[in-house]
Amino acid sequence: MTLRALALTLAALGTTGIASAFVPDLPAGAEVLATVDDEPGRFSIATSGARVGAPPALITRDAGRQRRSWRIPAETTTIPEVLDLLREDLTNAGADILFDCAADICGGYDFRIGRDILPLPDMFVDLGRFWYISARLTEGTEDDALREVIISDTSEWVYVQTAEITRADLVREDAAVTEAVTAPARAAAPPLVATDVATVDQALSNDGHIALEG
Repeated sequence: MTLRALALTLAALGTTGIASAFVPDLPAGAEVLATVDDEPGRFSIATSGARVGAPPALITRDAGRQRRSWRIPAETTTIPEVLDLLREDLTNAGADILFDCAADICGGYDFRIGRDILPLPDMFVDLGRFWYISARLTEGTEDDALREVIISDTSEWVYVQTAEITRADLVREDAAVTEAVTAPARAAAPPLVATDVATVDQALSNDGHIALEG
């Protein structure tokens, strides 16, 4: 299926193909930062951690995807509380949690670089302090979808990003829809110019290097 054909199929459905977008029940004070309906393409969730020389295992689909992000005042909640709420929301929706890890277990930078994180200021990820959950919603039914959650924090905010990938049958022309365990594609991106601490952290997270002004 070409991306054009995929886009036309999704357009005919009136949305990116997501039957019911994942909107978690976050603590009071959560502020919506972004909602992004990505162009149809090849998207994935991770089902294992990354190791030196070995990227994480992935479930990959040619589909539509919606990403959302929030921030919550750190003084009003804790990471364990937010993680418990997210796990509960996923399981209550009928999802099977496939992988649940913290930064070191996930694989640190080697894991993070393979995930599509929204840029600052819509999302922030500390490479040494993040959590990841992937899940599959009702495999084999009309509600089948892939979901992932990434959480990190600063001294002031807890950041949450969710992603939901459409079920494969919404975008199937034939039996050739891709859904397999693969290594992540790593697209090159222009380096961020480091102007403050948050940008330096995000540049290192995205590219592994920074460009200094002056």
